[in-house]
Amino acid sequence: MRSEKGTYAVIFQCRSKATQQVGQWGMISLREGYYVYVGSAFGPGGVKARVSHHYHNTKKPHWHIDYLRRFMCPVTVWYTYDHRRLEHRWAKVFLKMNNMSPFQGFGCSDCDCYSHLFFTFEKPEPALFTPPDVLRKQTRQTFILLGIKKGRFDCRSGDTSYSTGSSS
Repeated sequence: MRSEKGTYAVIFQCRSKATQQVGQWGMISLREGYYVYVGSAFGPGGVKARVSHHYHNTKKPHWHIDYLRRFMCPVTVWYTYDHRRLEHRWAKVFLKMNNMSPFQGFGCSDCDCYSHLFFTFEKPEPALFTPPDVLRKQTRQTFILLGIKKGRFDCRSGDTSYSTGSSS
């Protein structure tokens, strides 16, 4: 993963039920399953820095997702180095997917998206995430949106090891 600007979706797995206050957003009830969080990385360090942040617990939450991180383990990241802000398009694609349940207003206090956090019982597969309006006009390099960075994350120790998947 590189320190370039881009857009990402982190897929987290939650293995138990939990309830958590999320800043001023409100209470959220988590259940066993998978959560998809869509974000952008246009600040210092780009995609690498932002995704790394999501792979570790933080003592002082900055983003909505930080409040939930201690209950979930990241299992997969989908990303692109496209310099266009695609997070809103991606969020709309996830919103339209039949098996995804959105959390209204979560992670999108700075935009008009319905949600940037989605729940599903089954692990999301890249083949189901095919936003034609996003991919159709992009170059081969930015098409790596479906290239997957897989990680094994031990929630108890915080150790992370990565292996890169193949591009679709």
